[in-house]
Amino acid sequence: MRTQPDRPDKPDRSTRVGVVVLVLVGVVLALLVAVMSSFERSTDAALAGLAEMLAPTATPREAEASDETPVYGPCVVEIERTGDTFSVLQTAVFGSVSGDTLEIRGVCVGPTAIRTRLALVGVPTTEQPNPTLDGGSFGTVLALSNARVALLGLTVTNGKTPFRGGGVYLQGGWLSLDDSSSVTGNTAGWQGGGIYNLGGTVTLNHSSSVTGNTAGTEGGGIYNLDGTVILNHASSVTGNTAEGDGGGIYVEPEGSGPVYVCSDEVRISPNDPDDPPKVLQVCPDDPTA
Repeated sequence: MRTQPDRPDKPDRSTRVGVVVLVLVGVVLALLVAVMSSFERSTDAALAGLAEMLAPTATPREAEASDETPVYGPCVVEIERTGDTFSVLQTAVFGSVSGDTLEIRGVCVGPTAIRTRLALVGVPTTEQPNPTLDGGSFGTVLALSNARVALLGLTVTNGKTPFRGGGVYLQGGWLSLDDSSSVTGNTAGWQGGGIYNLGGTVTLNHSSSVTGNTAGTEGGGIYNLDGTVILNHASSVTGNTAEGDGGGIYVEPEGSGPVYVCSDEVRISPNDPDDPPKVLQVCPDDPTA
């Protein structure tokens, strides 16, 4: 009698499921490798673009040496001491030392943080007669921490933050606006649409102004908390709006920070609401300090 050859046993259900799982795992791993490779290439390209954007531009001196006429782009910041120029203000700040003067041409977009002593000087050009620091609605335009910063001939605008200090956030230190500098068109969700001053000194000189700013609570123009505000010459804090009190200048708590009006030409009205500080102090001996 003929015997049938033994047939191999069929794999049971658990074995078949295991094989399928292994295949699927392999497919997923292959996809992950492809995605990571693509991400790595795109990241390298992005970093290269960022490095190119942050790299110093050719200085006017270098352009002259190469027989080229220097052409200032949308934003050119020159460190006066070295002649180095940059296309991003924050990068120029990183490349500076305390006491430097930074000459600014064009419109520099984006927030900038400063912790040292610097003079930011606007230099008008034919293409951009009003040198500007534009926040680009990305946050506070200038965040100053125990810094000493002088703004000369500059406009600070288009800062937008859900918190405090749309145009400038000053924590300690000192800020002066000179040569018709302006903090205008900034917005804070809370206090200090134009300037939030926490324990620092804010001085407005010449025809400098804080105007057209908006706060979601108090201090449409300037919110002053344990700090000092000095208004000199023909400076002004006008045309600002707050949803709460202090359309122009708000002092919190009331009386904790002096506001000095040092000239009959100073204007702190109109604002909305038009409620200037109840107490204005006698001008100090050195009103520019």
